[in-house]
Amino acid sequence: MTIASLLLAVAVATADVPQQNVSSIGKMYRYIGCYADTQSQRDLPVWFCSNGGGADPNGGCGSDPNAPGYSAWAGGAAMTPTVCSVLCSGQKYFGIEVGYQCYCGNVLGKEATEVNEKECNSRCTGEQNLDSNCGGLVGSPGSYKGRISVYQASRPGSAPS
Repeated sequence: MTIASLLLAVAVATADVPQQNVSSIGKMYRYIGCYADTQSQRDLPVWFCSNGGGADPNGGCGSDPNAPGYSAWAGGAAMTPTVCSVLCSGQKYFGIEVGYQCYCGNVLGKEATEVNEKECNSRCTGEQNLDSNCGGLVGSPGSYKGRISVYQASRPGSAPS
């Protein structure tokens, strides 16, 4: 299954869900917390680029010259916890950093450190009216530090229906 077909499946599955009932989708996963994350040692080591390729040397998806900004990340322009959970189907954990970067893994990294919840202050790119946690950045230009909102899948190995 391609990334595009996964995203289409998420869109179809959630299209008829009224905004006030979106929290019921959350039964597929639960929010764990806000964690510090670094490019050199990711808390969750799996991610998807829009071009289907792997990561660039800096641990991101900037290697797709045809997809500037967050569109280089699979689902980046419409990221929500539900979209990330579908991309990470089969993984125990998933997380979103800076509003659009989806990461997955079956184990949280050894260096995973929980930080103040206020540091995960990025809104998900795919949510205009909801308050899901979608990571963040702290610091100043040249010394930014990533923050990832981590979720645990209720049923690893199964995609939402």
